[in-house]
Amino acid sequence: MGPVARGDEITWMRVWLWQKTGKRLAVCAGTSGEHLGGHKESPKEKLPFTDQREWMIQTELEPGSKQFAEGKPALAMAMAIIERDGSSDVETWSQAVMIEEKY
Repeated sequence: MGPVARGDEITWMRVWLWQKTGKRLAVCAGTSGEHLGGHKESPKEKLPFTDQREWMIQTELEPGSKQFAEGKPALAMAMAIIERDGSSDVETWSQAVMIEEKY
């Protein structure tokens, strides 16, 4: 989950997250607009994503993946289709994140 830049409208996004700790490998992915269950659907999951609220995408573990280790870093990456000033573009980003305790 995260913010949207002022004036941007995200019409589609896919996220990936992976963590390698020793021999343990955890990998998950998710796509905007796909509610996977586990909790009540949040308004933050509804497309389009705008600067009026944060976005949120549920992810699920890939086949053969281990569970993520809490308190350890992981790498997140995303690709999004952005509408801005009447035109469309694709943006990508990646950043290190910390895996926090499950809620």
